[in-house]
Amino acid sequence: MTLYLVKLGGSRITLPGEEKRVDGTSLRDLCCQIGKWWEKVEGDSLIVVHGAGSFGHKEAKRIGIRGGDREGRPIEKKDLPGIALIHREVRELHLRVLKDLHEVGVPAYSHPPYPFVSWQGSPGAGRRADITSLKLLQSARWGLVPVTFGDVVEDPSLRYSVISGDHLICFSAMEGCRAGERVKVIFVMSERGIREGERYLREIKPRVARELLGRLG
Repeated sequence: MTLYLVKLGGSRITLPGEEKRVDGTSLRDLCCQIGKWWEKVEGDSLIVVHGAGSFGHKEAKRIGIRGGDREGRPIEKKDLPGIALIHREVRELHLRVLKDLHEVGVPAYSHPPYPFVSWQGSPGAGRRADITSLKLLQSARWGLVPVTFGDVVEDPSLRYSVISGDHLICFSAMEGCRAGERVKVIFVMSERGIREGERYLREIKPRVARELLGRLG
């Protein structure tokens, strides 16, 4: 059995430069492709991760919240309404992704990241994401399609920070490997591919993969 992890980039499912606007045509096309694959698959499992694109971006910039792998300031009481707004906005996009997957027959099942992800470590002293994605793996094994997304999560040092969809899919892939799964990861993005400097890579060799994973913590 193979576990497939599909990352829908935020720039592919939202309209660039437009706040909180879904690219409905692109999203429906991607969901249709996933649906056609799902109809034919036997024995394999699937997890979908999507980015937030322009959803929550304006408020995140306003209050200065950053990814938990980067330097940031502790969240204060005055920031909490903004934290709640960011979460609400990314949930709006998430519900649209679920809806479009349901319409093509994919049993998409919501798995927001905050119950199973938090950032650990002090800023400036090395940070890592504490992620327990076993529930995602279990749901996938039992036939549902877990769908998770970049969002605000708990952070003991800063109170709250952001976990990106890229972090989620990489850590889920590693957890799947540790659980003995054969894992394949598919990135759907606006770029032509993954770059090393200015050069697009035709093949990601182990050295480059280790470097990329190292940058993600």
